[in-house]
Amino acid sequence: MLQAILDSILESDPVSDPVERLLSALLEGPRSAAQIMAQLGLSHRSIFRQRYLRPAMDAGVVELNQTDKPNTENQGCRPTRG
Repeated sequence: MLQAILDSILESDPVSDPVERLLSALLEGPRSAAQIMAQLGLSHRSIFRQRYLRPAMDAGVVELNQTDKPNTENQGCRPTRG
């Protein structure tokens, strides 16, 4: 199901390569930032936020897991619903 969502997003909206990589990392479900960074081979959290997470959130393709606690240590992200 997530693959179908990813395919439709990639066809309808021009997203950057880092956003595509982030979405691919989320195909198995919501993950923490640390898990995503490890899967993508990233070591700097600021680079992850600037080049991957923020563009994906601005495009509306991912959202935070815990929106009521955006700065929590266990914060992660997931593909948007819908």
